Amino acid sequence: MASCFLPAVLSVLLSACAGDASDGDRSYRTPELESVPVVESSLTVPFQQYELSFAERQRMQVGHARLLERCMSERGFSVAVAGDFVLGHQRDGVMDPAMWGGPFGTMPLEHARRYGYKPEKDGPFVKGPGFYLSNPGHLFLETGKITEDQLAPAERAYYGADGDSGCVDRVEEQIGVSLVDFIDLRSDVSQLAREHPRVESAMRAWVECMAQSGYRYSQVWEASQRYGTAPVSQVQVETAVADVRCTRQSHWADYFYAAVADYQRQAIERTPDLLEGALESEKARLLAIEAELARAR
Repeated sequence: MASCFLPAVLSVLLSACAGDASDGDRSYRTPELESVPVVESSLTVPFQQYELSFAERQRMQVGHARLLERCMSERGFSVAVAGDFVLGHQRDGVMDPAMWGGPFGTMPLEHARRYGYKPEKDGPFVKGPGFYLSNPGHLFLETGKITEDQLAPAERAYYGADGDSGCVDRVEEQIGVSLVDFIDLRSDVSQLAREHPRVESAMRAWVECMAQSGYRYSQVWEASQRYGTAPVSQVQVETAVADVRCTRQSHWADYFYAAVADYQRQAIERTPDLLEGALESEKARLLAIEAELARAR
């Protein structure tokens, strides 16, 4: 696996397989989930009102990547920068980290039949499987097309070394607006939702359903995780179709997103200033990045 993709893989593992939530999170009220709606790929959750749209986040991160690439070019390196909202060049060949872009557990059956877990051409995507949490602040230097003798100096130019600032710090100074990050809060409430008894029971039903179809997984994210960096294949399509059918049969996603919405509403009541500040920081950062790009022309 290419070294440039390790940050994304680690992020998947941290968000999808996190341990128990902190003691402070235990003070949340446990939602009652006696009757829940059937979810579809168009669903929204309360935290989304404190985030820019996917298209706006993509504009922000693509612009940030272009500024980093320009800085690296000035230092003599022709590189590509990718991130959670930037596909980059990794879809070439055997590496394809892009996954279907809707909420995990709501993928339509027709999509699974055509694309497996992968996105439709030019369609929305995420950069990890399962409960991956996309982060507008996550960018990284793609190293796949850098020669071995250029790798170390390129990374020094990008990240900085020996007291010299790299392009990461230089571009951040040019932008001048930091993101207010609440990904830890998103992860905490997602973990609490997964631990809800009705959600856990439904997830066990998914495991049993998949086993009856010949697939041995212990967690609902493991099927998609298996294909997290693999291009689409017939085996992947068959797995994704079984996954979608067992998700519908078990209703784990219905219970999970009902719990997520409840916990997120509780979090909004507790920390409105943090969330409002996060949205304002995204708006200001997008404007600052586009202004910096315009100055560079």
